[in-house]
Amino acid sequence: MRNAFLIVVLIVVAVLAAVFAALNPEQVELELAFAQVSVRKSVALAVTFGIGFVLGFVVAMGRVFSLMRERRALKKSVRLAEDEVSNLRSLPLRDGE
Repeated sequence: MRNAFLIVVLIVVAVLAAVFAALNPEQVELELAFAQVSVRKSVALAVTFGIGFVLGFVVAMGRVFSLMRERRALKKSVRLAEDEVSNLRSLPLRDGE
């Protein structure tokens, strides 16, 4: 079911992109730091979207790696606490004190 939903979403996005490209066939001039390029509006938008996606992914992965490192440290703390509790449970009880 999830795969079918994903396929439908991808088809809808592809159709919308094709309609956008058909409605905006004009060329735009892009002045880059090292060159001047003439491309279609749809291509410029797609490239901009792709660059934004990649940069967002890189930033998100930095946060994911940070959380993974924190998770490892917390697991180690839990393991040490469990070992301490286990050791305390194995000590004999003293009556009368």
